[in-house]
Amino acid sequence: LEAELKEYAEKHKMNHVSFEGFIDGPLKREKIAHARFLVFPSECYESFGYSIVEGFACGVPVLASDIGSAREPVENGKTGFLFKPGDAENLKRQVQIMLDDPENLEKMRHIALDKAKRLYTKETGVKNLETLFHRLLNQEGEGA
Repeated sequence: LEAELKEYAEKHKMNHVSFEGFIDGPLKREKIAHARFLVFPSECYESFGYSIVEGFACGVPVLASDIGSAREPVENGKTGFLFKPGDAENLKRQVQIMLDDPENLEKMRHIALDKAKRLYTKETGVKNLETLFHRLLNQEGEGA
């Protein structure tokens, strides 16, 4: 849909929209960090919304489809908003809510970053795995 979207953006004089293509690494983090919010429009039951965590790690709230794994990290009204999957009007309303309240958007930025620092670091991941392994080993010993 890239050509169609570019044409639409040009036709509607959407000069604030850019089409970056695939980017990764520091440039990707820089782009995310400069966004007001990140949109995660997946309509699939994904196992983990890594893009959501990337947004939080940059202090960026997320608008996500209210489906699958996106429901857990995105706290509606705190770290972003959830919208009905496939419902463009609902998404549009949520975008407008975020744009109309820059003060709340700034609060969300801080909450999202704090959540990333508490829950989504390497250290937290290692600690969670260790806890899980210990629990599994204890269950194994009990059942033997």
